[in-house]
Amino acid sequence: MPAPRTSTTGRLTQEPGIELRRRQPAPTMTVAVRTAQDAERAAPTAENRLRRLAGPDTPASVIRVAHTAGQVLYPKTFDRMPDDVLASLLERAPVYERHGITTQKDFEGFLTKSHAETFAPVLGRLGYLPTLPLAANFIAPHLELPFTGYSTGGPTMFATVNTMALQEGLERYYIGQLDTYNLPPSVQSRYDDFRKNSVPPEVLTEMYRQIPRVMTTLIPAFHAMHQGQLMDQKDVVLNDVYADAATFAFADLIPAVATAIHDTVFKNHADAGKGLEAPSHGELIAHQPIPILEHRLSNHEKGWFKSIGEAGVAMAEGLGELWTTRDRLPRTVLVPANAGSLISVALVVTAFTIDKFRNPDLPEGKIDPKLAAAVPLPLAYMEVLATLAFGKLLEVCDNVLTKGTPRREYDTPASIEELSAHDSDEDGHDVAALEAHHGSPRSDASPEPMMTAAVPLETPGSTTATPGARTSDMR
Repeated sequence: MPAPRTSTTGRLTQEPGIELRRRQPAPTMTVAVRTAQDAERAAPTAENRLRRLAGPDTPASVIRVAHTAGQVLYPKTFDRMPDDVLASLLERAPVYERHGITTQKDFEGFLTKSHAETFAPVLGRLGYLPTLPLAANFIAPHLELPFTGYSTGGPTMFATVNTMALQEGLERYYIGQLDTYNLPPSVQSRYDDFRKNSVPPEVLTEMYRQIPRVMTTLIPAFHAMHQGQLMDQKDVVLNDVYADAATFAFADLIPAVATAIHDTVFKNHADAGKGLEAPSHGELIAHQPIPILEHRLSNHEKGWFKSIGEAGVAMAEGLGELWTTRDRLPRTVLVPANAGSLISVALVVTAFTIDKFRNPDLPEGKIDPKLAAAVPLPLAYMEVLATLAFGKLLEVCDNVLTKGTPRREYDTPASIEELSAHDSDEDGHDVAALEAHHGSPRSDASPEPMMTAAVPLETPGSTTATPGARTSDMR
């Protein structure tokens, strides 16, 4: 084949009948595109940090599950969460995967409070709801002060102590306890700061419930003042009794409703801070030690009938412990007696205030609307104060038959076991610590004190979170 001719200008010329084809260069990625992709892969996003922490041998599905869990827990702040949080999610991702918790919807269902968790406090306070109105209507009117307080508070708190035992059994043997001592360091720090610097959850709950209770009296009083009318003293007292009973029974739901309203009204603000302040209830669940997490996931899969049956057995155990455990029997006498004395003092103050400022020209049984506030306020004040001391009251009641001083938490066998040599299971988890915390008399997931002047947890989690825990969902 003859070689192509070269023109005088040095360019190739084409011979007749011969076609020359110019070789096209391979398409190349521009420097700008390549730089952008490299920067994206190197960006400190949660997904890239998860890949780095996981290592090359970790299955992609595990990383994907951990990433999904993080997005549910920290929807706005996931990229800013510390490495210890990401490592914790990675460690637990295979557990979630084994139990079929892989999608965002799965995690949202598992990490929310179960029905058992939500209504356990209502169960514990249930004795208060019917007994207080019955005592106020049928027993108290036949007695003079100060015995009216004892006739009202004694039976009411006796019934409540027994329903509290049902709640304690439910939470101990069915719902279970959250470990709040072995969280990832950054989560543990936020949890400890919340517990140390916040108002005690039981006091905050009591304050929340006193607001609607007092307003039940004040709103009609304001209306009567506006209309220039008098108020019936008996009706004012009974309305306060009904409001007290209702708000006490549903006290733990009131902060939840208030938080939901706050998060709805100030949604952007609430989302911006989520995950950077107090750990949410779901966050505490997500970072539980693997044995506890496994147990919760297993119970999450149970059906309604099995869950209800197990819950009933757990409640029966709690009630049985109240009446068969020697250390707990004083609760059935001392707590009602304490409640009766507090109500008596408040009623005496109420009667003194009304009599002191009563207009003698008014008809019998009628009071000025301005005095209506004297009915709920002394009781509300006494109840909030007593809530602060109720935990100590239960400790004294439980130790009244034992020798020596009340047992301190760090003197318990569980704590001694925790401080001794720690064994590890096959996965390297601290078995002694887990067993110690699970059996410890004190748990942030245990029932919160409840009485006329008192009201677990949440736990931190929401703005007014209360410590609470579950190992199963009663759905």
